[in-house]
Amino acid sequence: MSPEFVQKLISITVITGGLGGGYYALTGGGTGTLSKMHLATGRQLITDWTVLEAKYNLQDNQDIIDEIPKNSKKFNEKIKKWCESKGSTYFLDATDKTYRSYAVWCVTEVSLDKELKRLGFKWDDNHWDKKAKKYNESNQTFMKQAPKGGKITPLNESEIRAWCESNKDGRYKYPGDEAEHRMRTYCYWTEEDLTATNNPESAPETPPQLPPLDPPALDTDKS
Repeated sequence: MSPEFVQKLISITVITGGLGGGYYALTGGGTGTLSKMHLATGRQLITDWTVLEAKYNLQDNQDIIDEIPKNSKKFNEKIKKWCESKGSTYFLDATDKTYRSYAVWCVTEVSLDKELKRLGFKWDDNHWDKKAKKYNESNQTFMKQAPKGGKITPLNESEIRAWCESNKDGRYKYPGDEAEHRMRTYCYWTEEDLTATNNPESAPETPPQLPPLDPPALDTDKS
C-alpha cells in the first residue's frame, strides 16, 4: 500500500476528528487485538521489564497508565501484568488511551526513521528548500525560536536538514504522536510528492476553467 494513500487518509481522519482505526490498519495491523496488531508491524512484547521503571518515573513523562501511578511499589510486576492482560484487548481507535499506553510501554521500541520508511515514506537530500518553505508557510516554531527580544527569522534548508537528521532516530510511539507527525510532515516525502517535485513538468495540469454562464434573462413578455 502506497504512503500517498496513508498520507491522504491521515489528513482526512485528522480533519474529521482525529486518527482512527483505518490508519492503524494501514500500518500493518487489522488483526484485532493490540498484541497481534503490533506483531504485524514487527513490534513484539518486551521481555525485560526492569528497564521501564526509570523512564516511567521521569518528571516529563506524560504517558501514564491510570492503574499505575508514578513511583508505584512493585512497578515491574504491575507493568508486566498490565501489558500481558491488555494485549488481548481489541483495538478501538488510534486515539484510545489503552492502545497508546500499550504502544509506549509494552512492545519493543522502533525509531521514527525505521517505521516511516517501513510505511513507504522517503528520505530525500535534494529538496530541503521545499521542506523549509512548507515549514515557514505553516508558521511553526518548534525547530527555531526567536532570540530574546528579537524576531524569528525564516528557517533555511540547512537548518531544517540538521533538525531532521538529529531527530530521525527518535522513538516512534504511535500514529498521530507529535514527533511522528512532525517528522512525517517536514522531513519525509511520499513517493507521489517526491516524483512531482523531481519532475514538475510531469505533474498533471489544471484544466482550463470556463467562465460561469450568466443566468438566462427572464422573458417578461410572457404572461
